[in-house]
Parts: sequence; C-alpha cells; structure tokens
Amino acid sequence: MRSDERRSRSDELVDRKPALRCHPQQRIRAGICGACLAVFALAAPAIARGLDASLHAGAVGDGSAASAAAMTWSAPAWRWRRVAVNASGQGQGILAVAVEPRPGARVAIGDLEGVSLATAAGRFRFAARVPGVTDLAFGAGGALWIASADGLWRLSPEGQLSDRSPSPGEAARVIRRVLVLEGLVVAATEVGAWVSRDERTWTRLADGLPRAPIAAAAGRADGLWLLVGRELWRTTLVVDGSGLRLREARRVPIQSAPTSELPVDLTTEIPGAEIAVLYPRALAVRVGPQSPFRMLRPVLPPGAVASRIRPGAERVWIATDQGLVGAPGFAGPWRRAEAPAGSEPARGLATTPERDGLLVAGPSGLLRGAPVLLAQADPAGGPPEVALVPLPRDPDIRAVQAASLQYLDLGPGRMRALRAGLSKRGWLPVLSVRLAAARDKRWGEDHDQSFLSGDTRFLVDRDEDKALDLEASLVMTWDLGQLAFDEDAIDISREHRLIVSLRDNVLDEINQLYFERRGLLEQLRAGRADADVQGISLRAAELGAGLDAWTGGWFSATSTHPSHGLDPEERP
Repeated sequence: MRSDERRSRSDELVDRKPALRCHPQQRIRAGICGACLAVFALAAPAIARGLDASLHAGAVGDGSAASAAAMTWSAPAWRWRRVAVNASGQGQGILAVAVEPRPGARVAIGDLEGVSLATAAGRFRFAARVPGVTDLAFGAGGALWIASADGLWRLSPEGQLSDRSPSPGEAARVIRRVLVLEGLVVAATEVGAWVSRDERTWTRLADGLPRAPIAAAAGRADGLWLLVGRELWRTTLVVDGSGLRLREARRVPIQSAPTSELPVDLTTEIPGAEIAVLYPRALAVRVGPQSPFRMLRPVLPPGAVASRIRPGAERVWIATDQGLVGAPGFAGPWRRAEAPAGSEPARGLATTPERDGLLVAGPSGLLRGAPVLLAQADPAGGPPEVALVPLPRDPDIRAVQAASLQYLDLGPGRMRALRAGLSKRGWLPVLSVRLAAARDKRWGEDHDQSFLSGDTRFLVDRDEDKALDLEASLVMTWDLGQLAFDEDAIDISREHRLIVSLRDNVLDEINQLYFERRGLLEQLRAGRADADVQGISLRAAELGAGLDAWTGGWFSATSTHPSHGLDPEERP
C-alpha cells in the first residue's frame, strides 16, 4: 500500500519555562469547596474554613534575612499551547497520539483519515492513510502500530504499511486499543484480546475469559490486566514449546463499582498504586495485591464523562469530554487544567518526548503542556520588588453560590414548595362543573276535509311548540387516600434527584471558576514586575465573566476595586 505524504508547518515541541518570583512573606490562601450537597443547604462552614487551606506549597517567612533568602516554591501551573498539525479528520480533530519511547522520540497522531508523524525537527508529515484511527503505539525498532475500525496496521520505520489484523472476522478487525509491552503486542478487539511476540503470529486469550469487547489493557508481558465488559480480569501468560499461551485468567472483583457505568480505561503506572480503573465518573484504585479497591470520585467538570487516564510529568491526568483534569496523585486534589486544555474535550494523552510535559489530542487539535513555576525567592537574599496591580476584592464563595442558585431558581425553597403542595393535595377536593343546555322545537300540520250543506270544505290545522332547558351542576369529590400516600410523590422524588444533580453540577462549576480566579489574583498580588500580568489578568477576567454568567451579573456588581492590589495587612 502506498502512503501519501504531505508536509505542514508546525511549532516545535519544546517550550520554555519562565519563572515568577514573589515575596516570601506573602501567604497565598485559597480553598477547595466541600461537597456540593453541603453547599445545597447554603450553610457549609467547611467552605469558609477551607479558605485558609493553601493551594500553593508556599512558606511564611518571619521577616529575618534567613527567611527572606530561603527559597519558596508554589505548586507549578501548566502552560498550554497549540501545535499546528493540519489534521484531516473532517472536523473530528485528532483521535489518538503516541510518543516513541527512545531518545529523539517521534510523535504520531491519528485522525479519521490516517496518521501523521513528527520528525526530529518537530514538523509533522502525513505518513499513512488508515481510516478511523482509534489508538497508536510505538513498538520495537521504531515501528508504529495503528489500531483502527478497519483492522490493525504496522507502519515500519521505512514507511511501509502492512495489515497485521489478528483475525479476518469483521468484529475482530475493530481494534479498540493496541499496546506494546516488552516486545509483546496486545490488540483489544470487539471479540476479545489477542497477543503476539513476533508481530505476525497471534494468540487469542480465550480460555477462561468471556467473549466480550475489551475496553483497555495494561500490565507487563508476563501478565495482563484486561477490562472485559464491566469486569476486570488478571491474566498470566507463559511461553512453552507450543508458543505463547494463556496459563491463568482470574476475575478481580471491584468493590462498590458503579452499577450503571462501564469501565473505560485502566493503568498500572500510577506511583503508589498497583492498578487504577477509570469509570466515566469514578476511579477505582488498589494499592496492593491484598488490598481492596478504593472508590474515588475525582472532581470533574460539570457533566463531564471521563475516557482516559494517564500519569505524566509527576501528575495523574484524566481526559474528559469537557476538558482535562489533573492531580499530584490518585488521591487528589483534582483540579481542571489551565485553558485551553481544561475547557476543551480531550481524547488521547501522551507524555512529551522530553518526558516533562503532556500531549493532549482532541477535536480542536493537539495541545502541548509543560509546568511553569509560579514563585521563587530572590537569590540575592533581599525582598523582591512587588508589582502593585489594581485587583478586585471578590465576594465570599458562599455568597456567590447563593446568588447563582437564586438566579437559576435552584434553591431548596423550590422543592419545599412542591412537597408542601403535595401534602395538602388530599384535603383539596376535585371540583367538577357541568353545564348543560337542551333546546326542543316541534311543529306540525294537519289536513282534513268535510262535506257540509252540499259544499266540500278543506281544513288545515297547524301547531308549533318550543322548549329550552338549562342545567348546571357543581360536584366536589375528595380522595382521602392521598393523605396516606400520593402516587405523584414518586414523580416529585425523581424531580428532586434531577434538581440535586443539576445543582451539584452548577456549584461544581462555580467553585472551580471562583477558586481558580482567586489563585490568579493571589499570583498578581504577590507577583514581580516581570510576571505575565497581562495573561494572568485576562484569564482572571475570563473566569469573572463566567461567574457573571452564572449569577446574572451579580458577581461583577458586588466585587470591589481598591486602588492597589495588596490588603493593608499584606503590604510588605
């Protein structure tokens, strides 16, 4: 098969890391919102106490020369930029991304029409036409494995494309994932998992495993973890005289697993965890072979559905259809990535060739992110100059939450009114009013003939009757059984669950916007003159506009604007 080639100009996959410095005596305070159901009552004191929790690992100096010269770092933020790749996915963007695991690594991206490769100079070229790419993985010797909806393909380092599908069956040619582990190629298909050591002969893992679609695979060459339907399986592989075969397949139960969701991904690369299984809205983690699974609920964007999990650059990342979220470890705290990665759908994740950043594939293209240090002590030992920037003083988070619930009519009073009305319904009669009208009209004509006195006479009798009857009735009936149980209470409960879920999503969005904005304002308040004031200010204004949209303009109308950015007690 001949592969088409096309060249496109691209940004380099290398990003500089500027650093901002702040005074060591500046203390950055922010908080992480508590549970949204507690916010539902609008009386969550834990939120107020959370404002003193540090989001940045800064230190508070004592004013001495020693503390002023000590180095103070804050938690790194991430800077994201787009990489021009000219994907040809007919509006679908990039579906998969992979990085070659060796020095001078190449980057591969796939879309609906094929695969492009980035050369050492960082420029992408079209390498192979494979429709419907679903996953990518580099193998031994620089070969690229391409999983697609129409088979499994191998692209050699010389650019030769060959079909290496494990089975000719139509369902077996639908490859969901491809994985290369220590020379072992694993193909996850609609009808099971296939493995190969020589990249030509395939062995199907069938003994003991159910015949079901494989969602994901992870592990080592001698043992694989497989997501088979909604179940997690642990397999052991051996090589004997007959070749590679499955020695054991054992189902591993996941305690408290969501019953309404299927697992979508898994990984064995998170530090401190043996395995982590990702669900659309949950994360199951097991730290050791004898430990039970721990079910976690990462803080995802409102309404988001997770699809991929991957560790990289000392963080754990989850790709969702509403943006990228990350955390220092599986236990959190989870927060949305900086724009644009945090607000655009993400599909594929891969670490950068330098292993210090992340590549994110999505409908809008390819994003490259790298950590940026937010704070650093003055190496000269003296307090740095502080850039005084006019900054607003935002209202308290509880006031913002209350304003948004009131504006959207999602407060608790709505459901209380519905339940109160339902409880009084049995005492109220069903009123029936009936009006009836009957109109009757009758007429007749009789003819007769008589002979009188030698003369014939013709007689005609005519008569006409009219009648109008009106009837009105008022009927009241009581169903006293509703006082004990009203069937509509089930509908009220269902409506209540929907409102609680909607309110939870709204408050989650409010909390993320508010505390990300607060963190940016604290950076400006403690920043130096060389800080990226314009970019941070624009991002803070963007978050403020989002809060305005959720509160109907109340947020900006309530925020105050002092003459300078430092509170009196925070001035150096």
